[in-house]
This record gives sequence, C-alpha cells and structure tokens, in this order.
Amino acid sequence: MKDEAFRKKHKAMLLLAVAVLSLTVGCVIPEPPPDSHVWANYNPVQCNGNPWEEWYAFGAINYVTEPTQEQLITDYYSIEHGVQILEVVIYPPPPGTVVCEACNCPRGETVQAKIFRKDMEKMESLGWYFL
Repeated sequence: MKDEAFRKKHKAMLLLAVAVLSLTVGCVIPEPPPDSHVWANYNPVQCNGNPWEEWYAFGAINYVTEPTQEQLITDYYSIEHGVQILEVVIYPPPPGTVVCEACNCPRGETVQAKIFRKDMEKMESLGWYFL
C-alpha cells in the first residue's frame, strides 16, 4: 500500500514537472524593442569638467541666451554623438552629502537622461551607467 501511494505521488510530481516544462519550452523572453526607452545616469564633476560643459566652453555651439544644463546635455549628445536625449532630470545631492572641491570630484548631483535603448552601449562608453 505504501509503495502504491509513493508511486502515485511521484507520478503526479512527474506529470506536474512535464507540464511546467512543456509550457516553458520554446518560451523565449523577447528582447525589448530598440525604440523603447531607458534612463542613463551620470555623476557630474566639479569645475565644468563634464563633456557638455567643456564642449560649450570651447565655443562648439552658440546660444542666444545662456543655456541650461539640460539643454547643453541634450544638444551635446545629439550633435557630437548622434544620441537623441528625450528628457533630462537633474537630481540634487541628498541632504548632508559632502563632496570635495577638486576638479575630478563629483558635484553630488545625479543626471538622468532618457534615451532610446539602442543607444545604451554608446552612452556606456561615454561614462554613463544604467541601474
């Protein structure tokens, strides 16, 4: 009697395993489309040492009025690297953040840029990171 209960239990478990396996075989998680969006992150440094600031300082582009950081970031990556920035958000440093003032030190804030997924590799090579 014990052997019969044991066999039934294992047969049921085997059938369940086969059912689960049959549902997952051939089931591939699709790659997100390249035109979907992701958020890239960047930690700017002191002394206007960020690529978009250096680009502007060297006169690579002229504006009628003083551009915002968001505008500089958008224009720099579009013009110089062919990356369309869809949105830029600059998060201030959390309260109590201590930063050094050397030019290679982070300023404390985080820049996030919404980009197309297809540009992730390029942005990563330019110092951006993804969470």
